[in-house]
Amino acid sequence: MRHILFYFLLISNAVFSQEKKEANTEFWGLKEMIKQGLSAQKENKHERAIRDFKLILKIADVEFKHTEDYADLLEGYAVSSLALRKPKGLIKKYKEALRIREKLNNITKLSSIHLNISNYYQKTANYNLAKKHAIEAFDYAFELENSDLKLRTLETVLNLNLNKKNNSYFKKYVDLKNELIEKNTEINKKADRYSYLSTEKDKEISLLKKDKLNLQNKIHHQENTTFKLGVLSFFILLLGLSVFIFQKNKIKKITLASDLKDRDSKELLAAFSKKLFNVRKNLTSFGRNVDEKELNQYSFYLRELEVIEKEIKEL
Repeated sequence: MRHILFYFLLISNAVFSQEKKEANTEFWGLKEMIKQGLSAQKENKHERAIRDFKLILKIADVEFKHTEDYADLLEGYAVSSLALRKPKGLIKKYKEALRIREKLNNITKLSSIHLNISNYYQKTANYNLAKKHAIEAFDYAFELENSDLKLRTLETVLNLNLNKKNNSYFKKYVDLKNELIEKNTEINKKADRYSYLSTEKDKEISLLKKDKLNLQNKIHHQENTTFKLGVLSFFILLLGLSVFIFQKNKIKKITLASDLKDRDSKELLAAFSKKLFNVRKNLTSFGRNVDEKELNQYSFYLRELEVIEKEIKEL
């Protein structure tokens, strides 16, 4: 990946150096290469970091086109080389990076490079210059709101045993430590408060999810009940309709049978009446030739037949 970025930078520098869009692309590639080197440095992989920095230094005119990144590159190279105990020629790179930092007036990076130069002089046993750059790093750091950088510079100053102003530096160190402790305490309180609120919120969300699930189950149960009632109502309606049709057909059959019975009764009555009429007629004509006793007997039979005829009519 590193070599791909490097060759990409070389090609873009050689071919597209005059065009704005390609210049921006080159700038991005340079940033990525430096970022990779610094990342390796933070992981104490200093040999890999130096290889990355050397690759970038091969790019033509990098110190003129990307001045601030060039200063980062020089400082990073010097820091990793010193970590590998290779101090030779490093002060030249530090001073070049310092010159660029002073020109750009980046307070944070000025404090950082003075701190690194102080570290260089400590390791090369030049304590006077180490003290000088440590104090300069401290002065720049206290123009910033970066408590971590302030603490690092103060620790460096105190470790160098500056006797003249040791008490004042120590007091500032203690005050800063107390300030950081208070800040950490406040941060911890906020973190605890956030954790508590987060826990309460999680509980609330859990309850809401539970309520939602219960509501969904209730709705599902109601839907099932409604569906079952609908099916039951349909079957009841179907059963009622079947009973209605059955009763209607039954009534129709009964009515038809009754009509048929009435018709048969009427026909029977008509036939009986006709026969009765003929019998009465015959008896009337027959009565002229019989005695009174026999006539009374036939008359009795005739009345009985009339009673039967009347009963048939009443049916």
